[in-house]
Amino acid sequence: MSSTRSQLISLLEQGSLSRADAELAAQASGVLPSSGVWLRFLDRTLLILGSLALGISLVFFVAYNWFEFGRFAKFALVEAAIVLATLVYVFSRETHAIKLIHQVSLVMACLSLGALLALYGQTYQTGADPWQLFFNWALLMLPWLLLSRSSWLWLLWCGLLNISLFLWVDAYGTPRFLPNQGYTTMMWLVLALNMSFIAVWEFSSSHVGWLNNRWAIRVLGAVVTWVITTLTIGPIIDNYYTPSTLLVLFIIGGAGVYYRYRKPDLFMLALLALSVSIIALVWLADVLFLSHSDFLGSLFFMCIATLGMGTVSTVWLKRMHQQITNLKVTV
Repeated sequence: MSSTRSQLISLLEQGSLSRADAELAAQASGVLPSSGVWLRFLDRTLLILGSLALGISLVFFVAYNWFEFGRFAKFALVEAAIVLATLVYVFSRETHAIKLIHQVSLVMACLSLGALLALYGQTYQTGADPWQLFFNWALLMLPWLLLSRSSWLWLLWCGLLNISLFLWVDAYGTPRFLPNQGYTTMMWLVLALNMSFIAVWEFSSSHVGWLNNRWAIRVLGAVVTWVITTLTIGPIIDNYYTPSTLLVLFIIGGAGVYYRYRKPDLFMLALLALSVSIIALVWLADVLFLSHSDFLGSLFFMCIATLGMGTVSTVWLKRMHQQITNLKVTV
């Protein structure tokens, strides 16, 4: 089945629908959002932002009034927030009107759980390493994640594990079975962790409907793209090349093939195109500015190369968009 938007685009390309009637057809079919749709969007957005602000403000409120409240008052305040958010989650019905409240309340409970762990560690000075706070936070909120069926919470959980990994490597260094290259080794660990998240998420989304939210996978994809780009331009700037550089390029190529043929996703292809453009431009800048004494000439050539890479990427993405749209129409 193809979407209504894809069908309208196909009719326009075939000439069966004039451009004058395209806007009317889009409004009648619901492709163009109405005022009611915009109001619901703003309502949902303000609810999410307000709930996040309320959960985060609890941490700042306790921190600001640290000497004003007693030990038990602080714990009572945070624990009351957790209980209240959990009760809202339990007693809210799964209807279209308040389904978002059902999920947001659990997000607030998870944020309050992190505040409780931080409060416990600060009050009793447990001496635990910082990475344990985020790891235990992710571990304790895991039952709520299994019940929530919310991509928001799973993305928060992935973020907590990333922070735990950063802090663990900073405290204990890299594992013995890995080469000790400091920041580079840490980035490889982050890359492996987030690629595992994407692989499990992509596999599970084919079998679990509520995980089929592309925006969450795209956030993880943006993190992976940043790590891949960093790992590639580092050796270029420092003038050393290792087999890991070829592995990164292989990952980029494999991801491009997957998101073009296996599960077409234009956003992920755009991220890969951006990464390849940055890598190519950094390599070209390294060659030009180190090998030539004509600074202005090299700078002019870099400007032309940047415009050229942007044009090539745009044309390629437009072609991919057309091919993906035609593929969805024929399915």
